[in-house]
Amino acid sequence: VLARALRIQNTVVLIDGIVRNDPKHHFNEEHLAIFADSGTLIQQMLTVPRKSEGSEIAAKALFEKLSQTRRLIVEMSARVAGSPSELPSIQSTNNLNDLAKKDDEGYDDNDGKGAPKFVPGSNVCALLFLQLVEHLILRSLRLYSTWTNVEELGAVSN
Repeated sequence: VLARALRIQNTVVLIDGIVRNDPKHHFNEEHLAIFADSGTLIQQMLTVPRKSEGSEIAAKALFEKLSQTRRLIVEMSARVAGSPSELPSIQSTNNLNDLAKKDDEGYDDNDGKGAPKFVPGSNVCALLFLQLVEHLILRSLRLYSTWTNVEELGAVSN
């Protein structure tokens, strides 16, 4: 259970890093509502001590948000596939020194912002963000399932 909780924390840290370092994602109000609702439902579902009825309702609603998030991922994947010019490319694979170049070929860190010039605000980063939200939801649901199973086993053994 603790390992699952640590994985959730790591996913939250990754999502936070994307939000703080690349604020140019253009998510609409529907997307923002899905993200906010998902976070609230995760909190309600994993509240300690566990409230069986409230947690179960939150888990079912979160499962519905998972479907909505997956729909957004499919839409964003189509956009990424339709715009190959956004995908990062390496000019030469013969020389590893090409990877370390800092010039106008796209390897620059975008004026000190910490991300390559070809990435900020792109559909590729938005897709990664959505996939991390999906992972967060899945990990939270798995933790909840494990938690309820452990509680049920404890109740049976008593």
